[in-house]
Amino acid sequence: MALRSQTAFAFVFVTAAFAAEIKIEARHDRWLRDRAGTLTLTGESAAFAGKKKTIAVKWDDVQRAVLNDRFLRLITYEDVRWRLGNDREFEFRLPPDAPVAAVRELLDARLGQRLVLETSLAPSAALWTVRAKRLRAVRGAQGTLHAGAEAVVFESETRGQSLSFRYADIQTIARVSPYEFVLASLYEEHRFQLKEPLSEERFDALWERLQRHKGLKILTYYQGDNR
Repeated sequence: MALRSQTAFAFVFVTAAFAAEIKIEARHDRWLRDRAGTLTLTGESAAFAGKKKTIAVKWDDVQRAVLNDRFLRLITYEDVRWRLGNDREFEFRLPPDAPVAAVRELLDARLGQRLVLETSLAPSAALWTVRAKRLRAVRGAQGTLHAGAEAVVFESETRGQSLSFRYADIQTIARVSPYEFVLASLYEEHRFQLKEPLSEERFDALWERLQRHKGLKILTYYQGDNR
């Protein structure tokens, strides 16, 4: 049966701010059997209500959240004894028409850099754009790499394979060769094969934008032997 989503916004005015509530018909992804239910996101927590079980996680207890077009994964600070102390995770599968942009805005405001975006932000005025392949362990993803005013975005042709890196989330970047670009975020390194050469001028423009955003005068970086 196809999943359906319903979004409801409840506005509560406190001075100039407001709180939103988002409801999505989703599935709790489990090892043995998924559970269908309603995922409710507010400014305070995430809650999932199924037929037999309810899950509630406060944002203060989330060390990292991963938002994908296909799922929302919450990694908490709680240890799981039978998994040798690994952190407890909850993954909720989203329907194709889930309001991902609204979810992103709510989580970004609440979690900041604890939010990892595996979805594409709307490209802003671009410094440059190149066709690229995102390299992965098993199978890569085809798409377009945008260096924008506020973020670097990989917009994939396949649902669930896009990535967005706000400048605050980027540790460093590298032009290994004119056809290979590397970006290290707060949590992992990402490699891209470029389908057209990335010039020194284009790379330098992005580096200077990143440098200005971080407010640093000197950053050490590696570009390889082909600069």
